Amino acid sequence: MTVRCACGLEAVIRTSWTNQNPGRSFYSCPTLSPTYVNFLRWYDPPMCQRSIQIILGLLRKHNELEEILAMVEEKRVIIEELERLPGNLVVYKTREHLKRIQKAVLVEVIELKKELRLHVPL
Repeated sequence: MTVRCACGLEAVIRTSWTNQNPGRSFYSCPTLSPTYVNFLRWYDPPMCQRSIQIILGLLRKHNELEEILAMVEEKRVIIEELERLPGNLVVYKTREHLKRIQKAVLVEVIELKKELRLHVPL
């Protein structure tokens, strides 16, 4: 069965990644034109609530792993840059980097103390 969009082109099947319909297939306009509604109708039947919960959990884990991977890649690039520097510059750069980290942690601790004071009844 051929499904056509309002623009006259044959619809394509896409996958929804919304919280309400994760992983569910639907017919859509092939042009993704803003003048047309991209959703035409569902290709497959609705999923049970448990399937939706599982898919959303997997998506969260996937996103967490992507963030970790990005941080690892950032650290890898920094290490490569440090390895290209002469030895005395590496020590200097590392010390400067550690100072920045210490300052950021100190700021977070101060903010946390302020927040805790707001939540503790006197």
